[in-house]
Amino acid sequence: MIRTRLQVAAGLNYDVFLKYLEWMISKDLVLMVSGEDGHERVLLTQKGIDSYTKLVRWINDFVREVEIPR
Repeated sequence: MIRTRLQVAAGLNYDVFLKYLEWMISKDLVLMVSGEDGHERVLLTQKGIDSYTKLVRWINDFVREVEIPR
C-alpha cells in the first residue's frame, strides 16, 4: 500500500505514523519498495505476515470471548 494512504487508513498523524513505520522496518515486519509509478509502497515481510496471523489468532481466541460490561 502507498505510504500516505496507509497513514490515512490508520488514522494517525504523519509524524507518529513514521515512527511506527520505522519501528516496523527495524523489526523486519515491513519493507519499503519503490514502484514504477514513483510511489513508495509498504509491504509485509514474511515475518510481518506471520506476526499478523498470530495477532489475529490471539484476538480471536481471547478478546472475542470477553464480554465488556455496559
